[in-house]
Amino acid sequence: MSKNKTFIKIVVIFSLIIILFGSFFHFVQQISDMNTQKILNHLEDVGKETANIYNLKFKSLQNVIVSTAEILGKVDHSDDEIGNILDTVAQGQELFQRVWYIDKNKTLHNYKKDIILEDHSLYIDEIFKGHSGFTNPFTSLYDNKSVVVVVYTPIYKNNEIIGGLAGIVEVNNETQDYIYNDVFNNEAYVFATSADGQIISKIKNNNTLYFGDNYFNF
Repeated sequence: MSKNKTFIKIVVIFSLIIILFGSFFHFVQQISDMNTQKILNHLEDVGKETANIYNLKFKSLQNVIVSTAEILGKVDHSDDEIGNILDTVAQGQELFQRVWYIDKNKTLHNYKKDIILEDHSLYIDEIFKGHSGFTNPFTSLYDNKSVVVVVYTPIYKNNEIIGGLAGIVEVNNETQDYIYNDVFNNEAYVFATSADGQIISKIKNNNTLYFGDNYFNF
């Protein structure tokens, strides 16, 4: 009889221990899940803000290109003058790697460096349809580098399209102050991507984001 009582006590003690450990791990998991959700919510906010920043930057660049096109359309300019104007625009905007002039034959020119490029990208057709805008990322024919965006607009003279302008922004791999420098106290890699998943740029921070048992790659 005493052996049965001892056995029952042992079973009860082990059952209590199992319940206590189960409750503890469940509590820890709940805390981990709550923190995970908090981080994911924060990432969602970061994503929305980053997208908004990009959109505002690209629209700002578009305004610069449109204004420059208006200047070029008011009076005739020599190739050297066009080159100087576009070089000034490129130097004055930290995001532009280069600014091309598109002639009426749809050929791209960098008059400052005496470079000519034959390009048949869709945005050139859009220019001669009278559209302004910016593109999705693609690989540049000029240097085979990934381009974040081409900001483009037509040049009008006497209400006729005589050419266009295209400002090129290439993919960056370094921290840029127009995105973030302090996400998660520099403990996360944050990538900005296009709608089809191409990486536009990334924030280069010190450590990969890590919390508990959860690694986030994005």
